[in-house]
Amino acid sequence: LQRELYQNVCELIELHNQTDRVFVTAFLEEYVKGFQRVCPGVAVTGSVVRATQMYIASRFFMEPGITPLYEGLAVPFRILTERLQRWVIVDERFVEAAHGRNLRMFGWTTLVGETEEQKQVQLMFDVGVDGVVSSRIDISLKERGLLNESAFSLISDEIVRSVPTSAACNETARTNLATSSGCTYLGL
Repeated sequence: LQRELYQNVCELIELHNQTDRVFVTAFLEEYVKGFQRVCPGVAVTGSVVRATQMYIASRFFMEPGITPLYEGLAVPFRILTERLQRWVIVDERFVEAAHGRNLRMFGWTTLVGETEEQKQVQLMFDVGVDGVVSSRIDISLKERGLLNESAFSLISDEIVRSVPTSAACNETARTNLATSSGCTYLGL
């Protein structure tokens, strides 16, 4: 069943000639490796284990010791825990370490409201990420200067009206054209 899913995703990417524009990401190592076996021509991001290894190595400037078998990393902007309140993950040092190993760095925003989302998007681009995964693509586009004010208002209103805040990556978000909410990538 898993192999069939990998094959279907691979065929879809190839059908639309997107092999040089898509990164497939998964939290678990077994899924990343499984997809790589079935579809070696499509870039993948390291699993959460690989991202954690690179992050820890970056803290000690030891990333040259890591030989990545993937093309990028996809990590949250920050982690919220009781003990490590607002622990920022995507910082200049981590991005520098990833780029030094020829990896693309993608950060995703945490759902905390429009104002905070704008700050996170801007901070991630300021430290050099290659792309942002956002539940509010309209905010991300506006931050990059790729969306004028009237288009921003129109799209934002439609997103707010059509998708509940907690609906990231649900079926509604994937099928509603104006609602690029959840599962949406903005690259440079």
